[in-house]
Amino acid sequence: MRFFRLERSFTEGLLSIITLCLWAAMPTHAQDKLPEGELFGGYSFSSSIQNYSETVSTNGWGVDLFGRLYKHLGIVADLRGQYGRANYGSTDFAEHDFLFGGRLGWGEGKLYGFVDGLAGIAHYNAYDLPYKTFYLHYPADTSFAMAFGGGLDVKVGKKVAIRVAKVDFMPVRTRPYWTRSIRVQTGIVLRFGS
Repeated sequence: MRFFRLERSFTEGLLSIITLCLWAAMPTHAQDKLPEGELFGGYSFSSSIQNYSETVSTNGWGVDLFGRLYKHLGIVADLRGQYGRANYGSTDFAEHDFLFGGRLGWGEGKLYGFVDGLAGIAHYNAYDLPYKTFYLHYPADTSFAMAFGGGLDVKVGKKVAIRVAKVDFMPVRTRPYWTRSIRVQTGIVLRFGS
């Protein structure tokens, strides 16, 4: 009987904390107006540790679409294409990531910082694959991917900002191991709404 009382009080306490956090995150009319959404486009660089010894660096593009739910909280869809060489330079490959998740952000003056957590898929295509490699087991493969990181935008106009940097730690489940990448993006942010 005591266990059920403890479980009930824990559940009630947890629900109270969640309710308080959601209430505190709701916007008020007296606060500064933030854009309701953003579209980012720019350059993407990634460095991955493959094979526990090989480091693979890739270049590409990144696009993300952000929609604000509350003053500091929103959802984001992140798309990215990376292109490079793996297996010690013998295999050309392309990686395309499709990630979705939440973003927590805050702004002060012209600066806007944010952190996000994303999950989705990473799709690989290998070209000129003479044999099975550690990193690319098949000519094409789709794997579970995540990204955790943050960035800084600097407002340069009413509806335009520069993303100085967005840095993510990105684990990808490549069969049968996890590949760990650091991704850095920079580019232009177009803001809309409000």
